[in-house]
Amino acid sequence: MPNQRTRKPTPRLKSFDYDAPGFYHVVICVKEGHHILGNIVVNNDTDNNRRGRLVIGPQSPAFAKTKLYEAGNIIDANIKYINGNLTDRKIDTHIIMPNHIHLIIEICKRADYQSAPTVPLSTIVRTFKSAVTKQVGFKFWQRGYYDRIIRDDSELYTTRQYILDNPKNWIYDYQFWYRV
Repeated sequence: MPNQRTRKPTPRLKSFDYDAPGFYHVVICVKEGHHILGNIVVNNDTDNNRRGRLVIGPQSPAFAKTKLYEAGNIIDANIKYINGNLTDRKIDTHIIMPNHIHLIIEICKRADYQSAPTVPLSTIVRTFKSAVTKQVGFKFWQRGYYDRIIRDDSELYTTRQYILDNPKNWIYDYQFWYRV
């Protein structure tokens, strides 16, 4: 049986209940790092930026944001749907990057039936990825996802800030790796 693929062990904590109400930082990546979700642009008034190009240089990247492509817009619409229509989960904070997304998913207590189980994090992510894939029309997600349990308010604040700063940090990383 040398041809059978072996799976890596799950990175989830064995002793943790992933359907417990709380906050989870989730990162979902695009296969092979393809930039199909959007492009990072600096939000200033330069001519280049009006055309949606990545602007690197003396402009401050403090106002960097992602200009979404079609797949990114579909992801954004699904996040809005979750927040507007579902009561057992919320997307607290999110950012759509060119080749991955960051989400803080809040699993909420069920108000209707206190004894009813909540939906596990793995089901939430699987359902989200499946819905987006069907709407986009082709498979583009990397297998699995990365998660981190957010344990307290301080970590929640820090994670929110990290997510919101991601486009700005992307530009700094781009300058470092490509020596622009």
